[in-house]
Amino acid sequence: MPCTANLLFSHGRPAPAIGLLVALATVPACKDEDGGLDASTSAGQDASTTDAGRADAGTSACTPITFRDISLDDAQDVQTIYSARLDTDLEAAGPDYLVFNFININERFGVQAIGTFSLAQPPNDNRGTCAECISVFADQVTPNSVPAKVFFQNAGSITLTTNPRDRVFRGRIEGLKLIEVTIDGATLESTPVPGGACLEVSDFDVEYKFVPPEWSCDASLYQSGGMCNCDCGAPDPDCYCDPFMNPDCPDVIPDDCPMGTMCTPDGCQASCDMFASPVVPCAPGELCTFANAGPVCIDASNRSNPAQLGEICANVGGLVQYCAIQNTVPAGVCDDFDQRCRPICIASGVCGMDEQCFTISGGPPGTGGYGYCRPAGDVPPPGWICDPDDYSDGTFCDCGCGAIDLDCNGDELPVRGCDEGEMCVAGRCE
Repeated sequence: MPCTANLLFSHGRPAPAIGLLVALATVPACKDEDGGLDASTSAGQDASTTDAGRADAGTSACTPITFRDISLDDAQDVQTIYSARLDTDLEAAGPDYLVFNFININERFGVQAIGTFSLAQPPNDNRGTCAECISVFADQVTPNSVPAKVFFQNAGSITLTTNPRDRVFRGRIEGLKLIEVTIDGATLESTPVPGGACLEVSDFDVEYKFVPPEWSCDASLYQSGGMCNCDCGAPDPDCYCDPFMNPDCPDVIPDDCPMGTMCTPDGCQASCDMFASPVVPCAPGELCTFANAGPVCIDASNRSNPAQLGEICANVGGLVQYCAIQNTVPAGVCDDFDQRCRPICIASGVCGMDEQCFTISGGPPGTGGYGYCRPAGDVPPPGWICDPDDYSDGTFCDCGCGAIDLDCNGDELPVRGCDEGEMCVAGRCE
């Protein structure tokens, strides 16, 4: 098989779980009487040598084997990976794994990832395009090494009751069949091996929830779908809801934080309000800053800039810097594009004439996000390679143009320039 980057086959570091595989599944494979894979079914053998294990939709003469509990291996920007080790060897003495790759594509954001998906129809009919991808890695010596053989789905369906990209894998897999394939190292395209082996998996249910090792509260409270448990050593996903990902986000998410504090990824922190009249300040040495749940007080170190509104901020870069600060409350934010201190705003509010609110924080549901007012229809920044009239025109997020389009800030506008299944991330299609 073509050699490919080890990252393709990487599924190391199993993570803690609450709930495991509900029904222990069987994976039929073609074996000889000694329990090893019959040599006549290996890749490259003539299909006439045997009917067992052939990568052929009509075969059923496969020997069942079992696999162990499913665990979370990794959650990346591109994909989330789960795996389970097989109990019976398919090749030599090396371990074999059943691997689930859930790829991040536009059509699988939030609630769009819940439902029943065919494992044999586009985009799931090929490893290079799939969103829900199931493979078997045979004789993989380490969790990051290239396996001796790879099998990829070509029949069946997967029903998901949660988005597995959120580290909760619940659902049912039915009619799963995998055939032996080769994988192109550049495109990830899978190609069936003529006369190759096949595997079938008995229908099974999955009930898996990842719980971070830092979680200090009862494990059942983590991502329970109920109240936000904030001070538990690790952020609880129940504390955050992105309206773009889930249109059913509540206006208020109840949490266990004391009065006058707000839940943040760092736990319960004192709240403030730079938009109230009069403003609600923080304690001395702190700074009122934007957060998804609302303005919150943080340590002012490295986040405060002495510039006043309209002035140039010095040493801008890295974390967002706030400016025009009075009594711990900023009236402006340093613009990353031209380093100017610009007035703060709420996207659902109004900036000045010919200005728009450039949001830098999601904000709670209903706000549209927090940010700063900057001129609309600006001249494109250096490096812009698309039509200058498309920059910050308020109609499309133009991606892949050599610089970030202001219209790509937020999720309101449609993306232009990316292929189907790609997202615009930091000005690039991924």
